[in-house]
Amino acid sequence: MSGVRKKDQTEHRFTTLDIVLDMYDHTTTVTANPKFDKCPKIRDRIDDEAALIYHFCRSANEDYDNRDVDESLMRLNLENEAIRRCMWLKTYIRLAQKKLHLRARKVIYWNKVVNKSMDAIKKWIVSEKKNRRELFGL
Repeated sequence: MSGVRKKDQTEHRFTTLDIVLDMYDHTTTVTANPKFDKCPKIRDRIDDEAALIYHFCRSANEDYDNRDVDESLMRLNLENEAIRRCMWLKTYIRLAQKKLHLRARKVIYWNKVVNKSMDAIKKWIVSEKKNRRELFGL
């Protein structure tokens, strides 16, 4: 656990995890389409990236205490890895669009869902950096 009392936790942390979980749900719903059976490797990579993004965010939120310097840096690394994975997910979505001839409207919406997750994670990172500066002067 993060070691932060429930009353001290902001709604933003739960909102970020919810947004990322919604992105994962949307992604797995899209890839469940039989059209993706033509390219199981792309489908599996897309599903894996979406799951890893949620995993990194959840681990950062649950496993590391932001009041400890070393653990705060581990949290930041996990959050940054989640952002990198979002970029890879967008790459795989684009590959799927090309290979499977997905409708542009579907892909645009899907990218918006991923971008919303990235924005939430980035805001989370900014908040974490501000807290680290206040606590540790980093």
